[in-house]
Amino acid sequence: MGDTGLCQRGGGLCRAKRAGGFTLPEVLVSLAVVAILIAILLPSLGAVRMTAQQVFCSSNVRQTGLALSIYTDDYDRALPPSWVWDLGMVTQGSTYTSSDTNVLRVDQLNGRSRETRGRLGYGEEGWDGLGILSSQDYLDPYNVFYCPSHPEHLSPEAFEEAWRSGQGEIRGNYQYRGTGPDGERVLSLVDPASSALVLDTLRIQDDLNHERGINVLLADLSVRWFDAASTGVLDGVPSRLSNVSRSLSGRGVTSGQAVQLVSVDSLRMWAGVDEIAAEVSR
Repeated sequence: MGDTGLCQRGGGLCRAKRAGGFTLPEVLVSLAVVAILIAILLPSLGAVRMTAQQVFCSSNVRQTGLALSIYTDDYDRALPPSWVWDLGMVTQGSTYTSSDTNVLRVDQLNGRSRETRGRLGYGEEGWDGLGILSSQDYLDPYNVFYCPSHPEHLSPEAFEEAWRSGQGEIRGNYQYRGTGPDGERVLSLVDPASSALVLDTLRIQDDLNHERGINVLLADLSVRWFDAASTGVLDGVPSRLSNVSRSLSGRGVTSGQAVQLVSVDSLRMWAGVDEIAAEVSR
């Protein structure tokens, strides 16, 4: 007799037990449920990850604020100077504008740049702005200059050789101007609630650390998060600034004039951040 799935026990019939395991429909249903759960949870996990990076970045900015405070105590309340912000500069290898205040150390200083830096008291090492905090051991390690959600071209690894060798340009993920809105360099005289000192870079879109906003260090050394949706802080960030000088020089604009033209946009950017700071501090 063929296998009927029945067994005979004590003269009666009983149904045989089915072998352990899952049927194909059960497996498919389970996989479908798992896929649905993953689809539901992934956006939440992504949001959690971005929030964690935002908090870590805020910690970097806060550490920078503490280092600035210690520096100003040692230098008659004066903030570290930024040659790039004050003057813009043309070196042997690059043209810097006040939009380039994420530069920690400039590349090859030509003779004129060295002479001018020395005359203005900036020194000749090439360290600039927040980079001075590193060169004088107010901040260590250098990873503090990099947001965990940094773009690849502005990562610690991208500048690892420059940090190690002591030569070449170094950039970080944060912009710094070294003054208040009116050019005041003495920290205690800068309007504490409506003056940004350090912020997630707004240089170009490819440099942005976060899609949802920026961390900002105010002159009172507090760190604020400016949400992009509610403040519009990311509105107007240029798509790119590379080749600006080249394209302008093609129209008869000198490198020095290009520096001034690009710096106008940088001034507007900082002014916009200061306005937002004043509004959120009310």
